[in-house]
Amino acid sequence: MNKQDPAESFFEMEKQRLIGEINSDVLSHTNALNRKLEEVDGVGKEFNTVAELWSSFLGIVNDKANESYEAAVPGTGTTNFGASTQR
Repeated sequence: MNKQDPAESFFEMEKQRLIGEINSDVLSHTNALNRKLEEVDGVGKEFNTVAELWSSFLGIVNDKANESYEAAVPGTGTTNFGASTQR
């Protein structure tokens, strides 16, 4: 019973070959997926600087809008027209 069946040995050899081929394909696809994920992460980081720029622009616009409400009324000498009329 120590003799190997020729069909079994062929089966085992084919099984090992296919397992090696599948391992190679899985590794290759995993590496490709990893590269794509790194690219996506890089693109996301590029948008952070754009988002920060727009955020600071919005802050400046909001500050200017608030200043216009608190701006001095010409000819009153004060910063708030309501305060100048409540004397």
